[in-house]
Amino acid sequence: MKLNKALFLATTLILIYPVHSIAQQEKVEEQGNSLRLIPRTAEAVERIRKVAERGGALAQFNLGQVYLYGYVVRRDYEEAAKWFRKAAEQGHSAAQYNLGMMYRVGNGVPKDSTEAAKWIRKAAEQGYSLSLQERKKIQLPIGGSGGGLSNSEKLKRIRYDAEAGIASGQFKLGMAYLHGDVVSQNYVEAVKWLEKSAEQGYIAAQSELGSIYAGGKGITQDHILAYKWLTLSVTGTNDKKSTNQAAKELLNSVSEKMTSVEIEEAEVLVQVWKSNYEKKMGDGPFTYYSWGVNLPVILTRQMPRYTERAREARISGFVVLQCTVRKNGSVGDCKIIRALGYGLDESAIRTIETEWLFKPATFLDKPIDIQTNIEVAYDIY
Repeated sequence: MKLNKALFLATTLILIYPVHSIAQQEKVEEQGNSLRLIPRTAEAVERIRKVAERGGALAQFNLGQVYLYGYVVRRDYEEAAKWFRKAAEQGHSAAQYNLGMMYRVGNGVPKDSTEAAKWIRKAAEQGYSLSLQERKKIQLPIGGSGGGLSNSEKLKRIRYDAEAGIASGQFKLGMAYLHGDVVSQNYVEAVKWLEKSAEQGYIAAQSELGSIYAGGKGITQDHILAYKWLTLSVTGTNDKKSTNQAAKELLNSVSEKMTSVEIEEAEVLVQVWKSNYEKKMGDGPFTYYSWGVNLPVILTRQMPRYTERAREARISGFVVLQCTVRKNGSVGDCKIIRALGYGLDESAIRTIETEWLFKPATFLDKPIDIQTNIEVAYDIY
């Protein structure tokens, strides 16, 4: 089993918002932690097409989605790739990623690993969230793209977060040492920083540690510790992604090589860790990456109103908010991370804080407050 399986959870809710009536002509489909626009009628598709043909990147991306999934129109991978390319060339990160994936599998375009890596890398460099496995496939630094920084500057930034006790920073530094990325490869340092992160409940670090101890590459193989960390990474989330499945498969493989006494010893370590972690966490704060956290699920929502000022100025773009989904399911304390102006920021906050309701996040089955980013995409169709 390769040591490149890690678990990442999406942290952004994405709303694709059209000016025209959603209730009559579109629906919003929830997929994981994302919400996206799905046209219901040919008229809705044509409105998207008109804006796309005028050069609107968001509309081009959405039209690509229409053809990729066959919404209203017949599925057409070549048309999907065409519109993703137009949006990608304007810097739309999700379109860049989709185009890269189409090159990877050869849907609508010739199969081309070089082109695939190029477009996926472009998406990542703009902040598009990639799994650790994807970053390795395109040889992207584990700690992020770096935006042209020297290796010493990248390492300085990663180390700053790690030494400040930030679990994600500790994970990145551990992975940098593990793979020799921006720093000389050092398995002892890798395990040291990954353990610091894993002890804080960072599931990706737990998964990596389990893989390292199972494989024994650069360190002494230890099935008991592998079982401990893999079990925690699997039981710390109800995520069903393939990365979590990989940890389950490795756990099964490790278990088959252990005696009943070793498994019993490992289970004791798991229970001790869980008990200590629950006491330490208390009432939080919790993040999407915290062990034992089940994510909030949106129950009801209204789309933010498109303001007259924005309509007259034909404003399109994104508003990004950081909000708290409370233990009672309401939303509050929204702060603007990325503004669009023209009253759209205030419209998004007002609507989300007053008209949205979630099934709350839970920690070990107890409702909790949790912070999340909510991205609202405005476009004129």
